[in-house]
Amino acid sequence: MTEPRFQCPPPLHGTVEAGAQPTFSIAIPAYQAAATIGEALESALSQTLPAADVVVCDDGSTDDLEPALAPFRDRVVLLRQENGGEGAAKATATEAATGDFVALLDADDAYLPDRLEAFAELAAARPDLDVLTTDAYLESEGRVVRRCYAEGWRFEVADQRREILRRNFVFGSAAVRRERLLAVGGFDRTLRFVADWDLWIRLILTGSRVGLVDEPLYRYRVGPTALSAQRPALVRGSVEVLERAARRADLSADERRVVGVTISSKRAELARLELDEALAGDGTDVRRRGVRALREASLPVRTRAKAALAVVAPATASRLQGRRPHGWTGAGATFVRAQRGSRLVVYTDAEQVGGAEIVLGHVLGALDAGFEVGVLGVDQRVVSFLTDRRPGAEGQVVPPVRRKHDLRGIGAHVRALRRLEPELVHVNLKSPWDGTYGILAALVLRVPFVLVEHSLYPDTGRLRRRFARFAARRAAAVVGVGERSARVLERLLDLPPGRVRTIHNGVPEAAAEDAPWAPGRPVVGCIGRLDREKAHDTLLRALAELDASAVVVGDGAERERLARLAEELGIAERVRFTGWSDDPRRLLSSFTVFCLPSRPGTESFPLTVLEAMLAGLPVVATTVGSVGEAVLDGETGLLVPPDDPAALAAALRRLLGDPELAMSMGRRGREVARERFAVDRMVERYEQLYREVLT
Repeated sequence: MTEPRFQCPPPLHGTVEAGAQPTFSIAIPAYQAAATIGEALESALSQTLPAADVVVCDDGSTDDLEPALAPFRDRVVLLRQENGGEGAAKATATEAATGDFVALLDADDAYLPDRLEAFAELAAARPDLDVLTTDAYLESEGRVVRRCYAEGWRFEVADQRREILRRNFVFGSAAVRRERLLAVGGFDRTLRFVADWDLWIRLILTGSRVGLVDEPLYRYRVGPTALSAQRPALVRGSVEVLERAARRADLSADERRVVGVTISSKRAELARLELDEALAGDGTDVRRRGVRALREASLPVRTRAKAALAVVAPATASRLQGRRPHGWTGAGATFVRAQRGSRLVVYTDAEQVGGAEIVLGHVLGALDAGFEVGVLGVDQRVVSFLTDRRPGAEGQVVPPVRRKHDLRGIGAHVRALRRLEPELVHVNLKSPWDGTYGILAALVLRVPFVLVEHSLYPDTGRLRRRFARFAARRAAAVVGVGERSARVLERLLDLPPGRVRTIHNGVPEAAAEDAPWAPGRPVVGCIGRLDREKAHDTLLRALAELDASAVVVGDGAERERLARLAEELGIAERVRFTGWSDDPRRLLSSFTVFCLPSRPGTESFPLTVLEAMLAGLPVVATTVGSVGEAVLDGETGLLVPPDDPAALAAALRRLLGDPELAMSMGRRGREVARERFAVDRMVERYEQLYREVLT
């Protein structure tokens, strides 16, 4: 086995000599676990380091636990008792164990095969440790959500005594030295919840120390039947445990202050949870719970306002409560939302369908069916385009906000977003400075939002720039569609390095068809909006040096100027402007080479390049945005500097004059597009992001 990485407090007295490998028992408290106990036992009995014994305590189950245990009866110790809760079941199981250490395993979880072996290596290396734990995979509804020790919940090394009074940093299914466990009185049989935190407090405050194997060697499941689903009861139990700790005589003044702050925080959390529970229930006891929440000065102003409304108008407060997020609380107070029914709302203020909207349509069309989708926008055509890609999606159209003092338009955004009841808002941005009023609505409603930036247009004013930076700092995530673009966004938005994550655009396969023209020459194809940033003028100047035709697909303000330029250059008969096309990919099969001549400052990761690669075309493109992450120079195409007609002409001439090289690059381009830029790959990464935010 690869040597595990250990996180441990330093030895108290210099170095510690390695000791002998101890033995381990496994203790499994079980209640109503007939459906899961089999997998738990299989994992316990299949350890690479066999357990000294496996002890199961049936805590008064009324389901079919007995038949589920039958295949294992000759390999486990089975104890039964009347239902007493978490503390009683763990106490009974651990007291019957015989190993030097007792390792805990919940009946709905599972060990990875080498967990005991990793414990043994840590115990032998650091015989001064009394509690050993590992990282774990947090799972919900059959999917791995994350590792338990992650951002927001860290293992403590430096000051375990102080930190255990602030938070439970020990992953609960730990291994405990049996001698020390019995010396402090074992698990408290009177505690139905958080009995593990109570035990860690008593152990650490009397001198025990905890070490971590920093590898996920446990499968920790949360769901509706787990203890972790009962959040108010867990918080109530935490208050009881901490109040006991606060009465200890061996606490320092600082430790007494720390535990006091933690108790206050837990009491406030309990008041909020109980109020939400009453508002979402049948409405009984709402006033009393509202009064209690009002007394908690540390609660946010919004929560206290809700509490005040519950006191004076409980029926109104209950109606305004809205839908509660459905999920469960896991290790480190990590809230894991149920996979099914997560409510995603996408917002766009685009007034025409462009690349950003096409990408979003690909995402919505392939997104897991467990997401309920709403679409909010300012243009009916754009909203319809997106809802058409997601059958069953609800669309809402609000008037665009033309002036910053347009309070009616801003209010319409807030009301429409509230009606869609989002748990997460995806703000789709055609530039970093757009989406202002969708973002404002999410901020007003306190809904987490992610910003997805598709282009790098320069900002248009100090106020918009300041708001964009403000929004980016408060977003749950900021996404760029290319690595280089992500780094540029971090500079534009004044964000720390690494804050913007990359999710490359993806494109689906498309059917091709013969073009309605036969130019008789090789064809350089170009697809895009006809504006200055796309630099079609550079392409026309390069074309004047070539014996080739050009097909320019798209429309825009520059069309007449470009037509005049073609006349001036004497190439008008070799250039075809097709105008707008609903699906320009159908024309790709008629191109010999695809060209992207764009200028810097706008392009990020253009779809047209990916579509051309997927069609098997070699690409000649300028070194703008993240284009170089798809067009691998000399492999899938050629890269040239922007605004350089001579360099562009030379690259095009090279490919047009060497059909074998062009075909080779086209084939490689198709391979790269399929491997790296498929829609499924893109959607998988967005789903992962959404679920991370929703947890």
